[in-house]
Amino acid sequence: MARIYFVLLSILSITVYAGDTFFPIGENIITGSFGEFRWNHLHTGLDISTGGAEGKSLYAPNDVWVSYIKRDFTGYGNTVFLEDSQYIYVFAHLQGFSEKIDSFLSEDRFRQTIFPVKNRIKFNKKEIFAFSGSSGTSIPHLHFEVRSKNNNPINPLSIFYIPDTENPYIYGVLFVCASDSTLINGKHDNVYMQATKLNSSTFKIKPVNISGLYSVSVKVIDKANSITAKLFVHNASLYSSDRLILSYSLDSLTFDLSRKSPLFFCGDVPIKNSNYLFSFRKPFESFLYQGESGILSSDIDTMLSIILSDRGGNSSRCDIPVVCSKERTQVYSDFVKLKKVNNKITLIMSGSYAKYSVSDKVVNYFKEYIVSDKYKYYVYERFGETENGFAVDGLTVKENIVHIDNTIEAQLSDSIILKSNSDISFLYDKRTVEKRGMKYASNLYEVKLCDRILLQPAEIILKGFEGKSFYLYSNGVQSYIKRLNSTDTVKVEYLKSFIIGNDIMMPKYSRLKKKTTGKYQYHTYSLFDAESGIDWNFVSDSNSLYNEPNLSGNRVKIRTKQDEKGIFIIKDREGNSDTIFINY
Repeated sequence: MARIYFVLLSILSITVYAGDTFFPIGENIITGSFGEFRWNHLHTGLDISTGGAEGKSLYAPNDVWVSYIKRDFTGYGNTVFLEDSQYIYVFAHLQGFSEKIDSFLSEDRFRQTIFPVKNRIKFNKKEIFAFSGSSGTSIPHLHFEVRSKNNNPINPLSIFYIPDTENPYIYGVLFVCASDSTLINGKHDNVYMQATKLNSSTFKIKPVNISGLYSVSVKVIDKANSITAKLFVHNASLYSSDRLILSYSLDSLTFDLSRKSPLFFCGDVPIKNSNYLFSFRKPFESFLYQGESGILSSDIDTMLSIILSDRGGNSSRCDIPVVCSKERTQVYSDFVKLKKVNNKITLIMSGSYAKYSVSDKVVNYFKEYIVSDKYKYYVYERFGETENGFAVDGLTVKENIVHIDNTIEAQLSDSIILKSNSDISFLYDKRTVEKRGMKYASNLYEVKLCDRILLQPAEIILKGFEGKSFYLYSNGVQSYIKRLNSTDTVKVEYLKSFIIGNDIMMPKYSRLKKKTTGKYQYHTYSLFDAESGIDWNFVSDSNSLYNEPNLSGNRVKIRTKQDEKGIFIIKDREGNSDTIFINY
């Protein structure tokens, strides 16, 4: 049965057309969709699976000419732009190019960027121009974009039809506090509620009790033509008692909008696939939205309805009863939590701790909200810093609170200062970290930023760390940023946890396979460095030695002539190195 299903899926995957425009690859299983949230940008194309394989032929969608060629090993990797009279077609993460393009490139097999004059390199419709790969990424796939002539991304599914009979699947709804005094199910906190599927196109959510202003986000994935496909919806509409509140349509984007992606989505919630959690709250005036701001009031009971549709015309609906309620009776467990609630720092006290108060030392930093004798909370609203945490009737809350505007510098230690030209609030804690292969020169500063997006980069000013390296830190993974001078500044677009130290270990490697094709041998190696990450270089006695590094995937493919000897030197970002001897 599984084999029959695979055959049917294979047949389905080539049924792609768009009038006179030819879909450029036989596969069409989409694993990343247009408009999908990618933490610091909106995805401006489609990611198309190649089944884990490289070297799939790519066909010109029309009679086209080549306007841009880039050979690279990071970011988009090997990339080509094709143009016709209407559109620009972008193809990224390529393994290589056809002979017509390859012969145009120089013998230098490394980074190149070329802008051929119009019609210098032309391809007829359905002619092979390149081959899919994994350059600049870790998993083989094709990144495919369609852009207008003024370079704005267009939803490729507006041009290309892919068979789709699947309705968008609604997983749940996130209810978001839109004011400091909002209570959702009796608490000042965001609440995620899973949806119940009634049939293929209808979902429901249990009644939710809300007092105050709120907004909603919906987690939705369109499976399209495969259980592994993940598409973002094309149209989204929110109704309250059948009155349209806000609608959203995803036909095109601009790169300016893409950079503002954190304003569109709730990406900092602990929900699986939260990048598919779309917010019905208009961050600013944009052609993507029609209607009101999306901020709702719970003055009366209402029935919210969310209607979502994909490019294939399939739609789903989710109804949510909202009950106007100031408090919902429930059992409160005993806890004191300092956390972010919609980019504001909130101290929540529940159960027996609700009878306690914030110490006099910092009480003026907070506004108090008492819900009941079992639950109250404080919202931080004053500029400044609480030093070394603070106490709640003898209970120490470990994190520090910092607010910076353009007149304040926050000194986290004698050697580390933060400043920003725009307002920024965050929580931070610091702790000692030990890791094999690293020699640390500072504590780990765990930062919980309360602003989703900074208008200008924040600056971390560092003193006395000459020769040390600065690392950002997330979920136990550190990312090398730069080697520091005696007094140095690191600018960060999004403030994250960080640590300072040195990588003292050589990178590691192992050969995955060796393959002979014609007069060449291809040696594929796995490269690994868990500290500062792999950099690369090579030394060879022959110009025919050629390598195709895939840095984010920690893999390198080296080509030599048969029995040719070569030396490939791998190094990490701090300069530690090891040598691969090829055919010695």
